[in-house]
Amino acid sequence: MHTARALVGGTPAEPLRPVSLAAKRYMSSYTPEAVLVAVSGGPDSVALAVALLALADRPEVSTVTVDHGVRKNSDAEANSVAALMKELGAHNASVVKVKLTDAGEGGARDARYAALTEAASALAPKKVDVLLGHTMDDQAETVLLRLGRGASLRALAAMRPRRRFGTVSLGRPLLGVRRADTHAFCEYLGLPVVDDPTNYTDGPWQGKDGNPLRRAAVREKALPALSEALAQDVVPALARFAAQAGEDEDALRSLMPQRLEHMEKYPAALRKRALLEAAVQEGSPAGQVTSTHVAQMDALITDWHGQGPVHLPGGVRAWREKGQLHVQGES
Repeated sequence: MHTARALVGGTPAEPLRPVSLAAKRYMSSYTPEAVLVAVSGGPDSVALAVALLALADRPEVSTVTVDHGVRKNSDAEANSVAALMKELGAHNASVVKVKLTDAGEGGARDARYAALTEAASALAPKKVDVLLGHTMDDQAETVLLRLGRGASLRALAAMRPRRRFGTVSLGRPLLGVRRADTHAFCEYLGLPVVDDPTNYTDGPWQGKDGNPLRRAAVREKALPALSEALAQDVVPALARFAAQAGEDEDALRSLMPQRLEHMEKYPAALRKRALLEAAVQEGSPAGQVTSTHVAQMDALITDWHGQGPVHLPGGVRAWREKGQLHVQGES
């Protein structure tokens, strides 16, 4: 196998351009000192890693493959992926094995992100971006999943191109690229890729209710059905909606009150964002604070009738005393 630079060349062929241009655009926009690419072995992450390794003017590129240990021979598969990345020119290609305390989709994601953060810390003090291979299709699935759950505008912004995650920057260069493009990239170069069975409704993982994983069901059934019903490919439209929602959310957050004083003077959209932010700052996990929690906090301002404190996830509570709202975590 040649290096990625030799495979892709200085002027990428037509099947390689969508991924190659996205990788180049990301690097020129954010200029990290080093990148750590999460490479599962699937076409999306392999294409991203190879496109980054092929860039002529690039920082140090390392890869990490997280082995969840849920499939037979997963360790051999992860080691094979790492060996491929090293052969293609990665500065370092590591494998991290994680132990899942929750066998569900969310537990695997949490364990994976924790492992990525730890792997990135080894590259300090360099300014490191951890890069993920999520595509436009993944973005559309996320929007539809969250829309079905009645999520907030903040949640409907879905995956951002780049955001802070703990001590690292988390980047997704391929959000403007279709899944078909990453598959075409790998196929054109003859790159070996892993077909993850958990991506399918008949795969080895199921939800706690015994039904297929929600994302797999949306991918196989909901998105195709919606596209057929509307007689158009809805993936680009859902991705555009996420981008617009992100812009609107950022604008609203810039206008929200910074202190929990005179909150009744603010519109509900700004007031509730400030309440959510206060809860998270005090220790409530953002994904666990529901609209019901926020509505109960808001009632302490807009519908005060002597009610008791609101108990929030993470041991945080909100209460009203002498006309003033207080939000405080466990001391």
